[in-house]
Amino acid sequence: MQGRVRLYILIFAILQDLILTILPRWNDAKITATGISNNKVEKTTEVMNHRWPNFVGGDGSGSSSRGVTLGATNHEWPFELIIPGGTAESVEGLNESHIQYKLKATVARGRLAYDLHAYKAVRVVRTLDPAALELAHAMTVENIWPNKLEYSIIIPQKAIVFGTSITVEMKFTSLLKGLKIGTIKCQLVEIQEFTIPGPGFVDRSFKKTRNIESWSFELNEEEHYHDVLDDGGQDGFLLKEMLPLPKSLRKCLQDCETHGIKVRHKVKFNIALHNPDGHTSEVS
Repeated sequence: MQGRVRLYILIFAILQDLILTILPRWNDAKITATGISNNKVEKTTEVMNHRWPNFVGGDGSGSSSRGVTLGATNHEWPFELIIPGGTAESVEGLNESHIQYKLKATVARGRLAYDLHAYKAVRVVRTLDPAALELAHAMTVENIWPNKLEYSIIIPQKAIVFGTSITVEMKFTSLLKGLKIGTIKCQLVEIQEFTIPGPGFVDRSFKKTRNIESWSFELNEEEHYHDVLDDGGQDGFLLKEMLPLPKSLRKCLQDCETHGIKVRHKVKFNIALHNPDGHTSEVS
């Protein structure tokens, strides 16, 4: 024998909150008379908390003298929030700190029962305007090693969209007969800085770097040589390469500077030069 049971839920109020928290933490190593002392630096800060009015019953305080009975079906309560343009973006993927948004839903069931809570992570992403100067301006490094090499490295955009790739254009002109260009190595480095305001005027800070990705390229004299390299009519070698970026925030974070968290990136180049006398030198 089978029977159908209709389930009803007696609730007093449903609340919804959006909470923004910051958690910096790291080990601060100091040399003492007895050795190295590791002091843990940790501080959780709530910088934003928005609460919507109760979706059902109550007066916004989370309690009600009468209850509200909901039938056995799905119930939806649309809500929205306009986030100001200066609001901090989410920062995730770091071991030492993070900025995290969470939606918190609470079913307040009165004094005789425990409240029910549910959490949902929300990621706030900051993007550049299509007309931003960072997307139009190129980054160029030009230099001359007297009597040896003239080179130019161009990245067409200062701002790169996360998870895409970096386009690099490299030009080389040999000023020494018999000089050969060897392996060209590229490295993407991430610089992370964290600061916690301390008592008085003393802040606690921590800085670290990590290697995100490395690439190597070989110059082919026949394939990459050009009789005319630029408008000046100079000859030389031209390489155009794509540097694919990681698509995970744990492997590479976006540039940011907010609430004591600062992240920056650099692309480093190392060029091996094989001299006619047999020794190898490098340009960095």
